[in-house]
Amino acid sequence: MEDRRSVMRGHVSSKANRLWLVPLRLYIGCLWLIEGIKKLLGEGTWDAMWKADSISDFFKAITIGADSWTKAGNVKMPFTWLQDATSGASAATGASNAEAATEWATPIIKEIPGWYASIMQIMMPNPEVAVWFQRIVVLMEIGMGLCLIAGLFTFIFSAVSAGMVVNFILCAMAGWDILWYFFGSIALMGGAGRVFGLDYYIMPWITRLADNFWHGKKQPTYKNV
Repeated sequence: MEDRRSVMRGHVSSKANRLWLVPLRLYIGCLWLIEGIKKLLGEGTWDAMWKADSISDFFKAITIGADSWTKAGNVKMPFTWLQDATSGASAATGASNAEAATEWATPIIKEIPGWYASIMQIMMPNPEVAVWFQRIVVLMEIGMGLCLIAGLFTFIFSAVSAGMVVNFILCAMAGWDILWYFFGSIALMGGAGRVFGLDYYIMPWITRLADNFWHGKKQPTYKNV
């Protein structure tokens, strides 16, 4: 802003090299990708993969395990109404869910706030719906990780990343170590995908496409004769 003529007095008008955001983008993208794959395969399968003695054993261990977030009836969300419903169905499932509920790090908040619990109970009223939401979470984490690594729609997926962190915190599923995901994601919203990322090519194309759609394509008044 010229002569600092703004409310922020020029504090938000400085220009910086986005190159230094590339390592952060790749790192956060890899972490989300790993988290998504771990949820897809299950913690047991994930541990077995990395304990393999050879490369062939490593690939043989890759399978969707019994503790996968995508398995029907395998509720991982630590909500009381879901745990009560599944434990009433079978003792084995209840034990599995109790184990799943204790696998989280010490949460930032001890229990989910009442207003947010009401929202979650409307969205996930029973274990069957909860499993579908778990599948969506897995797909979002894998997709978000891949897009951040590739630098594709970085602003959108960085905002989604920050939103998921807030959701995990409010659901009492995340510890203090997840907070840097939130602040790192906010930092990535400053155009991190335009450096060594697909946004460098895609965003200008989308801008031109949107400009032509809203304002029309420029045509010369007089054509060359």
